[in-house]
Amino acid sequence: MKVAGIVTEYNPFHNGHKYQIDKIREKEKDALIIICTSSSFTQRGDISILNKWDKTKSALNNGANIVLELPYIYSTQSSDTFAKYALKILNKLKIEELSFGSENNNIEKLYKVADTQINNKIILFLFQLSTYFFYFFLSNYKKLLLYFPYRKEAFSYFHFIEKNKKNEDV
Repeated sequence: MKVAGIVTEYNPFHNGHKYQIDKIREKEKDALIIICTSSSFTQRGDISILNKWDKTKSALNNGANIVLELPYIYSTQSSDTFAKYALKILNKLKIEELSFGSENNNIEKLYKVADTQINNKIILFLFQLSTYFFYFFLSNYKKLLLYFPYRKEAFSYFHFIEKNKKNEDV
């Protein structure tokens, strides 16, 4: 018996999800299909259309054998974190086949994107570093303006933002 895993959100469960489960069954009739899905919240942190119990019921009624909840702390993160921890759970259960949905049916493009993410750690590092400095700059802009050649214009811009922010709070 083959053990197949599916990483999903089921927000809501639709015909494409049923098709995915049916395709696994078509390939391997006696497969054990294990679903790892988000909780009652989506990957973006929104409240899910279906709660976790309804997601589970939909999956089981449509051919899944086991449904596991990806803990909230991982299921509301970025897609790479969502996938990483879902796969950790599924790998503990010794899945032999992984199935996932994609808007792009081009496996070569998916391999290329995965390869870029895995092998270009310097790009990821620079992105994270630039994000850190951006937030640091925003929180300390008055002190940092002393070091910028156009500090007068920059100060006017940030003063305008700060003034409007106070008006919005009222």
